[in-house]
Amino acid sequence: MAIVEMRKLTLLGLVAEKDRLMRELSFCRCLEVAEAPEYEGTAPFEQRKEDAQAGVTRVKNAIDGFAELRKEAKNLNGYAKREVAALEKAIKKEGSDSAHQTNALIYADSEDKKALTVYNPPKLAKFPIAEVFSFERFDGIGDNLAELNSIMDGLEAAQNRLSAIRSEMVSLTTLRSQLLPYRDMTMPFDALAGTRNTAWYVGIISVYAYDKLAAAVSGNDLVTMFKLSSYGTNVVFGILYHRSESEFVTVAVQDFDISVCTFDGDKTAAQRISEINRKLKSLGDEVRQISETYAEKNDDLEKLKHLYDYYVLELRKLESAEKCRTTDKVFLLTGWVPERKVNRVLNALNDSGAVVAYEISLPEADEEPPTATDNVGLVSAFDGITNMYGAPSYRESDPNMFVAIFYFLFFGIMLGDAGYGLVLTIGCLVLMHLRKPTRKKSKMLLMLTMCGISTVLWGATLGSWFAIDDAGFLTKISWFNPMKEPLKMFVLSLALGAIQLSVGFLLGAITNWRNGTTTGLKLGGFCSSVAWTVIMIAFFFVLPMLKQMLGMQGELSKAQQTLVSIGKYIALVGVGLLVVGGVMGKKNPLKMLTGIFGNFYGALSVLSDILSYTRIFGLGLTSGVIGYVLNVLAGLLIQLLPGVGYVFAIVILVGGHAFNLAINTLGAYVHNSRLQFIEFFGHFYDGSGYQFKPLGEEMQYTYIEEKTAA
Repeated sequence: MAIVEMRKLTLLGLVAEKDRLMRELSFCRCLEVAEAPEYEGTAPFEQRKEDAQAGVTRVKNAIDGFAELRKEAKNLNGYAKREVAALEKAIKKEGSDSAHQTNALIYADSEDKKALTVYNPPKLAKFPIAEVFSFERFDGIGDNLAELNSIMDGLEAAQNRLSAIRSEMVSLTTLRSQLLPYRDMTMPFDALAGTRNTAWYVGIISVYAYDKLAAAVSGNDLVTMFKLSSYGTNVVFGILYHRSESEFVTVAVQDFDISVCTFDGDKTAAQRISEINRKLKSLGDEVRQISETYAEKNDDLEKLKHLYDYYVLELRKLESAEKCRTTDKVFLLTGWVPERKVNRVLNALNDSGAVVAYEISLPEADEEPPTATDNVGLVSAFDGITNMYGAPSYRESDPNMFVAIFYFLFFGIMLGDAGYGLVLTIGCLVLMHLRKPTRKKSKMLLMLTMCGISTVLWGATLGSWFAIDDAGFLTKISWFNPMKEPLKMFVLSLALGAIQLSVGFLLGAITNWRNGTTTGLKLGGFCSSVAWTVIMIAFFFVLPMLKQMLGMQGELSKAQQTLVSIGKYIALVGVGLLVVGGVMGKKNPLKMLTGIFGNFYGALSVLSDILSYTRIFGLGLTSGVIGYVLNVLAGLLIQLLPGVGYVFAIVILVGGHAFNLAINTLGAYVHNSRLQFIEFFGHFYDGSGYQFKPLGEEMQYTYIEEKTAA
């Protein structure tokens, strides 16, 4: 849990050899370049980053494009099918004869229905394995830019074409839906153009208003109304009238909600619908071809991923160079190196063959180096939790060992089911084995694996295995069942909170002693924090009395009474330390009283912190209650629906428990983190540092083999 000691590198090099130096320093992956101090006669090292930034953006879009292309292709292949399936459902409401006749009109031949075929392209690898590159091979990616740009050009063209196809398909299906009400019309739309003396007024009206409109025009001998076709609750009608009666027709229809026909041409609606389906088939074939082409190009996708890392590293090198200061001939670079990796940096400088002058020095008192922690093994898996709050400053203690212990303990009791813990543990182990994730992602999976193990241990302790009410001997070896003894779970949550707060106050006392500017202030801060640790210890001595107050036990035994009495005296010691802490380091009596009052007023905050740990109690019961309800519901289905009930029960059990596991895993992650950040860190931890991010550690898809010191 120690903070890694840093050394400051100050380097002078030739501007002409800058790129060579940056290359070697990026491959050693142990130097973070810092802002170089300004000296008279020097200027910032201006870099042209536009090409690298554009490369990062373009390649990232291309990588995302592979996944989007498959998704869009799949959606487009199913588009026509979904549209016509909805159409057929509507048609069938009118009767089987009408449906048969309509289908015959829509599909001129069986080839039209092929437009509805859904194509399932080959799947991309779900668990790509990060490839290990040598320095020379990774550096040579830039030599293949012509080939890689050609891949991206083709991909972008395919994406643009798919976008155009989507727009065209939407337009075609919209047009088809507008034509469908006229599907029973056997005349082409041009036939509705009228003659020199007659004209047509064609539109769609609701079946309920049709008779009223027919009555409105029935008294005129120069106007005749026809029912051309029906579509659901609507009617397609036509009014044939003498042109001298156009005003009469206009007045007659103006009070009705009518969709006027605007189609023309020498084809019937059925013929045009058939053409649309053929066009959809043609577009579907094109989508299928594009999808087949790119869904199988996994090698191209991997090449682009490595190119992305290449551009990211190039951009980071340029950004690092911008932090340097330069003259016409030389440049000044400063940076931070872990003390144990200084030799690796020196070897990189030697390997570069560049002419340099450098100095390795200790950090100055007013300098704030980046923070690198020396956590190893399982503790390092929880680095992400601490860093999510804020990295420790260089001269601050690393709290990650305590975070690892308490996060491990709390997560298991929050999720609280051994069956869920097994699924989480096995799932994470399988992912790590199949995917071979990068360092950052592997830490997250390792942390969740540890949390799964904690859940198994706590779930077995609390007798919960997929929330089964009676799990045989597994239930018998448990400590207690939280659903049957919730008060015991409540007290356990408070006790765990008191333990963590005690550690937090003790670490706070150490921090106060270290940061105090005078002996009085050191003692005052130390006593004020230790006081609450002492009071927390007293809490455990008086725990039997608390259980008695909650009705969890009867009369106290003599031993318990003795413990309670000892606890009261320990609490008095804590109160005394609060008084001492309030007056130490102060000469003014008023300030002494204010300090004492402030310490005692802090009891409200401490009480609030302790009560926050009841979220352990709440979350621990939630997963069990939901799981129990799912099991009961499945059992009822089996009883009420013999045979088929098992099918529904399996769906509910698998789907329900999967959802319960997912939502409560997320809840445990969030609330556990909150307890660390607010209740625990609030008493001792600042987290105002910044993480050590060496040049060359930006790889997202690629491993570069370690370059060891000679």
